[in-house]
Amino acid sequence: MKADGSGRKVASQAARQSGQFPKKCFFTNGFYKDPEAFCHSLDSPCYIPDRTGRCYTGEELLEMSLGQKEIAEEMFLSITGQDPEAWLDEQFRIGELAICPVCGRIYQSYMRKDCPLCRK
Repeated sequence: MKADGSGRKVASQAARQSGQFPKKCFFTNGFYKDPEAFCHSLDSPCYIPDRTGRCYTGEELLEMSLGQKEIAEEMFLSITGQDPEAWLDEQFRIGELAICPVCGRIYQSYMRKDCPLCRK
């Protein structure tokens, strides 16, 4: 793997084809997911979108989810080739997720007015 301009790791096509990734992971429709890495090793690559080749670690997904493991897990399980940031933006845009203005945490907002985490 090599680093892109931002210092993030990028998987090269040669690395993908040479089998440098664990056997328990999978490439589907051009994207890579490794559930073992996501669940057990926050600093190992667990997801690579199909177009960019940028590697995401479980720690990065957790960071995008404001430290909320259940949101990071939902993101990991739901993303299918798109960037996690795009998936998260879409969830906010369509009203599936919201950030509580009181407690600052992400919650599933579909059909809810109040934050179920702080009850406000």
